[in-house]
Amino acid sequence: MVIGAPWPPDTSIGCRLRSVAIPVASPGVPLLVLSSNVMGTHNGIVDFRALFESAPGCYLVLRPDLTIVAVSDAYLRATMTRREDILGHHLFEVFPDNPGDPDATGVANLNASLQRVLNTSTADTMPVQKYDIRRPEANGGTFEARYWSPVNSPVIRPDCTIAYIIHRVEDVTEFVLLKRRDEQQAEMNEELRRRAMKMGAEVYLRAKERDAAEAENRAKNDFLAMLGHELRNPLAAIAAASRVLTICSRRAASRAARFTYRSIR
Repeated sequence: MVIGAPWPPDTSIGCRLRSVAIPVASPGVPLLVLSSNVMGTHNGIVDFRALFESAPGCYLVLRPDLTIVAVSDAYLRATMTRREDILGHHLFEVFPDNPGDPDATGVANLNASLQRVLNTSTADTMPVQKYDIRRPEANGGTFEARYWSPVNSPVIRPDCTIAYIIHRVEDVTEFVLLKRRDEQQAEMNEELRRRAMKMGAEVYLRAKERDAAEAENRAKNDFLAMLGHELRNPLAAIAAASRVLTICSRRAASRAARFTYRSIR
């Protein structure tokens, strides 16, 4: 974006510029067309500060030294900050990394993107970033996990130097968390599916083992029944022979006794 005239040297966006493009467009949304009858006009001069601050998007304007010089109302709402508390302050003084997250990379990644803008004078679109935001002191001053989709665009002077960087973000926290929950739910469903398959396999194996044990018991019982049947016949013959032998022995003993008696007489 190229501005048509130098911006004022104070810490606010120029309020009385007659021609400037405000980057409030997004894919599918046309750029605002400014005319003398838009809000805040006086003698045909547009109040671009009021227009910028009420723009339907999260915008932060930085000097090349990363000092904050302007911010939209939507950005303030998204980051739980107040305009008077952040204007004139360094970006990373207002938005530091979460000290409770040793893996935080928000400051490093954003600074790298802004340096690319300063070095190339071209816009830099960043991937989704985790950048936690500090709650107001009245709400505990703790950090809240947030995810953002940032785009950093230079504002070029007529001499091709960079006057400002417009930092535009979209809060995608809800989308990221929903996606994460969906992924976790999918993982849980997959884990349940694996457990169900494992349990089914175990039930099948136990049924097979039970069937095999029952078949073995039936075979054993059948064998014992057959063995008992087969053994009954030879045992009956042996028992009969034993009775015969017993009877024979008694008769022999009786004859021996009679013979002895006669011999004695």
